Amino acid sequence: DNTLYAKTIMATGDSITASSASNPEWNYVKQIADKQSMTYENKAIWGSVFPRGISTENGAIPSVLDTIDAMRDDADFVVLSGGINDFCYMEDGVEPFGEISGGYEAELDEGTFCGAFESMLKKAILKWMGKKILFVIEHKMVSNLSLTGKSVEEKYLPTTIKMLEKWGIPYVNLYNDVPPLGIMPEFRDRYTW
Repeated sequence: DNTLYAKTIMATGDSITASSASNPEWNYVKQIADKQSMTYENKAIWGSVFPRGISTENGAIPSVLDTIDAMRDDADFVVLSGGINDFCYMEDGVEPFGEISGGYEAELDEGTFCGAFESMLKKAILKWMGKKILFVIEHKMVSNLSLTGKSVEEKYLPTTIKMLEKWGIPYVNLYNDVPPLGIMPEFRDRYTW
């Protein structure tokens, strides 16, 4: 009766989903897959953001959007995540925030956070129609980092949740539900760094 056993699970997002720096082959999705004997594939990229075309003096930033097309069509479960890098680049003025579109057929600006995020959700729904898709809102990184401040709580989180609810994608809000992992080294070392 285990609905996960021997199924296929796919993941994409940024470094939190890509791996733990202390164990490059280990992340939370792989832990689920291993425990349930699932076929597992991960397309997450360290340092990635949602929009396309974001660059810094160090070059182009990879886009989570580009990973969707590279993911298997036959996944039973899909885990999407990201946003920490986006928030940092938005705070630095490198990545435009954009706005939530007015409908489901609107042209989406994949060069903004909101447009790219909605585009990712729409692509996922169409690619894995009838499959289980989950978005993970990532945890606080450290207790004193700006990512735990008002900007996230007043702009990034509510907008992300509105887009997820608009597109009917269930989510887990680790930002609100888990303490900052930076103050809990035993978790930080295993799940993030």
